[in-house]
Amino acid sequence: WDASLPALECCKRIIGEANEKKYFVATQDMELRAHCRKIAGVPVICLRQQVPFLEAPSKASLGHHEQREKRKVAPQNWEREKVPALQPEVQEAAEEVVWKKKKKPKAPNPASFKRSKKVRKMPAKYFFS
Repeated sequence: WDASLPALECCKRIIGEANEKKYFVATQDMELRAHCRKIAGVPVICLRQQVPFLEAPSKASLGHHEQREKRKVAPQNWEREKVPALQPEVQEAAEEVVWKKKKKPKAPNPASFKRSKKVRKMPAKYFFS
């Protein structure tokens, strides 16, 4: 390490090209924040009026996450080889599907209704004393 290396360059070297060590970056330096946004998986913390604020994921991080999720859902190489052989079986199974009848809505629960209150009549002796 060079002893006279500026702080910005030092942080860039520590983070590297892909942030293998999974560092969080807490800084107020706009240039370092811009650099960190270009690298996928670098969370940036800054201060806003004395309150630490975690920035939203950068476009690079969102794009990287989206690619990983697509790879999870996509079929593997061994699965791709078997898909053409399974196509006729899948189509036959789809034709044999029997649809269930939808259940009709039932009447509401009578215990859930609010009961009407009976009006009580006061005897006349209470009004005339």
